[in-house]
Amino acid sequence: MLEPQRIAAVDCGTNSLRLLIGEAGPGGVRALRRETRIVGLGEGVDQTGRFCAEAMQRTLAALTEYAELMRHWGVRRAVMVATSASRDARNAEEFLGRARAVLAAVAPDSHARVISGQEEARLSFTGATAGLAAAPPQVVVDVGGGSTELAIGTGSDVMGTVSLDMGCVRLTERFVRDDPPLRTEIDQVRAYVRGLLRAEEPAGVREARTAVAVAGTALTVAAVAFDHAALEPGLLSGSRLSVSQVVATAELLGAMTLAERSALGPMDSGRAPVIAAGAWILAEVGLYVQERAGVGEFVLREEDILDGALASLLP
Repeated sequence: MLEPQRIAAVDCGTNSLRLLIGEAGPGGVRALRRETRIVGLGEGVDQTGRFCAEAMQRTLAALTEYAELMRHWGVRRAVMVATSASRDARNAEEFLGRARAVLAAVAPDSHARVISGQEEARLSFTGATAGLAAAPPQVVVDVGGGSTELAIGTGSDVMGTVSLDMGCVRLTERFVRDDPPLRTEIDQVRAYVRGLLRAEEPAGVREARTAVAVAGTALTVAAVAFDHAALEPGLLSGSRLSVSQVVATAELLGAMTLAERSALGPMDSGRAPVIAAGAWILAEVGLYVQERAGVGEFVLREEDILDGALASLLP
């Protein structure tokens, strides 16, 4: 029998850098540790098309912390997937070269690459739906910093995917100038999201019977909606959040100042500046799925693209 092997996945997003360390054995992968750092790698990329030096340095510093955790846990194989901001930045390869060197120092069998929006959606679907007892087909929604992905499918059969350039960082930088945001700014965010959703309807969305929301924006919105004092690991996975609750929470967050949002218990300080736009993206996607498929709530999952990426390391 093969000995269990320690493996790791890193999700290098527009706003956050996340780590999952797991143990691969005959029964699959067992999650051992999850970490999140808000690094803002995609700061300004929507305007400049490049990573700035400070953002790269912040991200590489966090990745170096993760590398030390991998060393501590005995990780020998690792994968890093870079998403929306890395797809947009002209100097992404410079950043990835430095990231590969950090990973290779502790995990000789490692690789880092930019993935397409479609692959991002598929990995999120794989991670979120593994072991999920919910009526199929399922639509998995991942609101990120630079983009939002939807994937529809049943089991390992993915019927349709779409990746839309409407993440919380991108739309905050593009539309939100005031603190708190003006109603006209919120209306611009909502109209932009609705326009992209109408233009690119993913195959199978009208057949969806369950909507699943993953990643930091959705979990933070849910924690605020449920009035949790903090966003604890595993606290929300499997909970249900109605679309009407998402809309109400988006209204609440959009009316707050940055200082008021930052003071909320579940709010990471790096997420507070962009959560109003993120909440409205999630709300508009929820309203869209409700209109198209008649599904009026999200099932929340902590498992997401990280779990899908980790599974990709299995033989």
